[in-house]
Amino acid sequence: MKTVAASSTLAALLLAVVLPAGSAWADNPVPLPHLRPSSAGGGAAGAGAAATAVARPNVAVPFNPSLPLSAEQQQALANIDAYLNSFSLLEGKFIQIAPNGNQSDGVFFISRPGKIRFHFNPPSQVDIIASNGKVAVRDQRVGTQDEYPLSKTPLRYLLSDRIDLLEPGLVNDVQIGNGLVQVTIVEKSNLVSGQITMTFDSNTYALQRWVVTDAQGGQTSFGIYDTVIGKPQNPQLFWIVD
Repeated sequence: MKTVAASSTLAALLLAVVLPAGSAWADNPVPLPHLRPSSAGGGAAGAGAAATAVARPNVAVPFNPSLPLSAEQQQALANIDAYLNSFSLLEGKFIQIAPNGNQSDGVFFISRPGKIRFHFNPPSQVDIIASNGKVAVRDQRVGTQDEYPLSKTPLRYLLSDRIDLLEPGLVNDVQIGNGLVQVTIVEKSNLVSGQITMTFDSNTYALQRWVVTDAQGGQTSFGIYDTVIGKPQNPQLFWIVD
């Protein structure tokens, strides 16, 4: 079993995936990422400024009676899809709060389709990198790396070429109110068991945070802020070193 830090991090991002045995890594580690300085300030102000970079979606979607969702819920999902599909590059900062209350933070980079990187600041020193159809969880403190298929993790929803939350059987519940849209997906497989609830702004449809509930009922929240859309990224950020 790998370190507790790597396991808890993966649970927060990938719905309590059980890490398989991996190989150590040491040579040619990927350079640490650096964010462009934010001109919009921190916290919610930064997130709000980034949201204006993409026009608010207003997509008409025909009601599908075969989905266990109301017309309003389906419309909200269509608008979220339109927003997320309107760009492929996103970066920002994150804060994670574990079930025991421990807090960690770092930076993230998304390049759709198929690429993402979460870099956790010390003391955790964990990087999660998705590229070329696989996900690597790298613990720089102890020099370990675990790999498994991207297709077996919920990251596939966020990193697909075209995001489609209206896919039959995908979304279990949608709650709309208080300026927010909360979308819940339940995963049950031999690798993944748990629930993820994503929270979007009901005005811009920008993703604000997600909460993961693992198979034992523990909850981990993961919030993003100071987001920047469309900034060119260094391809080396997504290298997975064998």
